[in-house]
Amino acid sequence: MTSPEPSARPRLRAVPDEPIDQVEPARPPVLKRVLPIAVVLIALVLLLRRRRHR
Repeated sequence: MTSPEPSARPRLRAVPDEPIDQVEPARPPVLKRVLPIAVVLIALVLLLRRRRHR
């Protein structure tokens, strides 16, 4: 058995060491889920404050 020639071996590519931005693509789905909860919580706080002042 002979060893493979240097040109026959698969080569590894050098990839730059840049961070992957995972926040930008995830923002719309997160906002879609968090925004209704935030609106309900704000409405509850406002209703409870209004009720206490009466």
